[in-house]
Amino acid sequence: IFHLRAIHPQAIWTKTILLTRRLLTAALPIRITPIQIPQAMALPAAILLPIVGSFLVFLIKWKRRTVMLVYMEALFCATSVLVWSLLFNRPGEAFRIVYFTGNLALELKLDGLSMVFAGMLSTLWPLAALYSFEYMKQEEREKQFFMFYIITYGVTLGISFAGNLLTMYCF
Repeated sequence: IFHLRAIHPQAIWTKTILLTRRLLTAALPIRITPIQIPQAMALPAAILLPIVGSFLVFLIKWKRRTVMLVYMEALFCATSVLVWSLLFNRPGEAFRIVYFTGNLALELKLDGLSMVFAGMLSTLWPLAALYSFEYMKQEEREKQFFMFYIITYGVTLGISFAGNLLTMYCF
């Protein structure tokens, strides 16, 4: 008789990390120590990753266009994986950027509606990027377009994670 029970995504993630760490320490002579990041810190990380990563598209002199496209798609996919991990393991508290007074603060928060919006964004944006690679092949200033396209992904995630109207206005 099989006993079925719900498995929490965090438990799967933890077991995967432990197994990977065991395999790496058995194969390599180095010691790997895990980095503990507060769960609420993943909210600004999901916003800043595409924004900071987009400047490399513009600053690096790419020898081949395909290398630049692979970098950009990897950036989109890494951000989407981070967003989906947030959706499956929703942080309980809001990330407060700046506190002014009373209820007035810049904060990032993941609630029900923002989960729907962020899920759609992180699924559709990398797919739309694949279309834009072919569309922009013959255009001038392709690097500038892609830099702003990636920045827009981060800013749109910021709008999705905004905890109040003041934070949404800032994005």
